Amino acid sequence: MNEKSEKNGERKRSHRMYDPDHPRPMKHTHMRHKRFPRRFMLDRMEPHMMRRDHIYREMKDLFILSALDEKKEGLSGTQLQDLHELPRGNLMRSLVELENRELIEKNNEKIYKITEKGQGFLEELKGKIAERNIIIDDIAPMERYANPLRRNHHRERLIYDLELLKDKEELIDYFRGMRARITRHRNHLEHRLKKIDIDKKELDDLIQQIESADESSIDEVKEKIREKFKKKKNSSSR
Repeated sequence: MNEKSEKNGERKRSHRMYDPDHPRPMKHTHMRHKRFPRRFMLDRMEPHMMRRDHIYREMKDLFILSALDEKKEGLSGTQLQDLHELPRGNLMRSLVELENRELIEKNNEKIYKITEKGQGFLEELKGKIAERNIIIDDIAPMERYANPLRRNHHRERLIYDLELLKDKEELIDYFRGMRARITRHRNHLEHRLKKIDIDKKELDDLIQQIESADESSIDEVKEKIREKFKKKKNSSSR
């Protein structure tokens, strides 16, 4: 074998070797999952897709844990599925994941219950989602964008539904249902407003206490505030 053929052989062998920096292109997109494990696929997802998937998982955890926290006797997988209309396979994967994280537990009768660790996680998750919703509500307030009487696409749906309503009773039931949704939203806002008024009054008293304090006693005021919020933290964690 001459020198030229040896170089050609080395070039061919080196070309066949796997180079992690220059992977060979895939010919068929349907083979992607066989060529790359799922973790590599997740690494290649766009950032907005990762965030959306993360938010979706958080919302599923919120629905499941909230339902189990409300029903202390526990719920079966079928009851949870009927409650939130989640796909069966999707729900079961979420339950297995929550059970592995020790946020829920399952007995021999396949009844799921929330654990003490799950209750703590649920409170943190509610706070996280509430902070996110404050920003969303500032941009797109529910009373404007979720009101069936104020948005064009809601009005178009209403006009379409009118053609399907056959008699007076169906028409009354339709608008009673719409009124019930708005009433629930109004009651929810009133309940939130009462809590906000309590928090505002507490802050008003706190500001007045700071303003009336001397500069020399400001450390004592800070210590009182610190102790007050420590008590609040301990009482909320029980």
